[in-house]
Amino acid sequence: MKDLKRKIHYWCSDTMRNKITGKGVVCAVLDTGITQHPDLIGRIVGWKDCVQGKKTIYDDNGHGTHVAGILAGNGKSGRGLYSGMAPEAQIFAVKVLNQRGGGKIRDVINGIRYVLLKQKEMKIRIVNISIGTLPHKKDPEDELFLFWVERLWDAGLVVVTAAGNKGPKEGSVTIPGNSRKVITVGADEELGKKYSGCGPTGDCIKKPDLAVPGNRIYSCNYLYPVRSPYAYIPKTGTSMATPVVSGAAALVLQKYPDMCNLELKYRLWNSCEKGRYYDQRQGHGNLHVEKFLECQEKILDTNENLLYEQTLLYDFYGELLTKHQKEIYEQAVLEDYSLSEIARDAGISRQGVHDMIRRCNKSLEDYEAKLHLVEKFMSVKKKVHEIDLLLENYEEQDEKELIKKVKKLSGEIIEEL
Repeated sequence: MKDLKRKIHYWCSDTMRNKITGKGVVCAVLDTGITQHPDLIGRIVGWKDCVQGKKTIYDDNGHGTHVAGILAGNGKSGRGLYSGMAPEAQIFAVKVLNQRGGGKIRDVINGIRYVLLKQKEMKIRIVNISIGTLPHKKDPEDELFLFWVERLWDAGLVVVTAAGNKGPKEGSVTIPGNSRKVITVGADEELGKKYSGCGPTGDCIKKPDLAVPGNRIYSCNYLYPVRSPYAYIPKTGTSMATPVVSGAAALVLQKYPDMCNLELKYRLWNSCEKGRYYDQRQGHGNLHVEKFLECQEKILDTNENLLYEQTLLYDFYGELLTKHQKEIYEQAVLEDYSLSEIARDAGISRQGVHDMIRRCNKSLEDYEAKLHLVEKFMSVKKKVHEIDLLLENYEEQDEKELIKKVKKLSGEIIEEL
């Protein structure tokens, strides 16, 4: 963890001398369970077993304990050398995977529903999901899984998911990391085999959101101290990179307890350090904890793709919003106002502004789901671009074949209009 923290610029004025440690922030970990490792004792504040229904805390695989240690281990067993990202954060452990590290979607969904049930009572702020499955075309179970994960986000929780280890081919980000809403974490593999899931998703969303070192990360060994003398063991994968970001989010939420999940995500994007690879592999770049803790508050995403999509939705359906909604949304999306600035001008709270923007986005997306105007526009635009490319290289193609292709694309455009 010491080398990892150096790479992500963990040590700064906020984290030195235990000033910011994630204290008071509750993080739900949906995984294989958790053990009473010395580095975690006293800070496991909740437990639910959705696999076997046991009341006693346990981990029969080790993955969940390792993830929890990266997120919130205090390093007690190693004199602080292997302390996690937020060493005073609290863990709400939910077992949704079996002894082999696999499981059923319905168990994961039950775990999500339990987190939602306990969210207010336990003051849960973050949900770490270091699990995933490759998307299957129009699979209702996949859609249901994604639906419930997005329910977590819509409930105001910071949801951090793994990009999966099925990369590096394009479109290899696993569910639920392919969700537009959640924070998806890829692994910066550095040297060696490339495995981290890459975007874009099936919906052309740029993923992952960022990358974090994920190779040979040392964390809590679930067998220690009863069945193993080793308190820490290394593991590799995007599962290990994900709790690094969850832990960083816990630090930010301790420093800014009123911050909503949308603000936190944009702050994270804006604070990333440019990566070595293209954006479908490392998203907005590499985690930079110091900048994440100091980054100026912004409501608007600087990513051109998301801004373009928001603008298109507003162009097509904006007139269907109320006058007040349009004023707030235009300030946030088109004029780059911060939450605080909008709240001050409108005479409402920052959370009120966030909720209104979220409702506007939901309304615009609902109109699009029913009318598909933006989808048709983008489809026509794509086909026109294909025709342009064909005509640019017409000398290299057979004339009859070229005419056939252009007629086909033209016919498809006419059908969509």
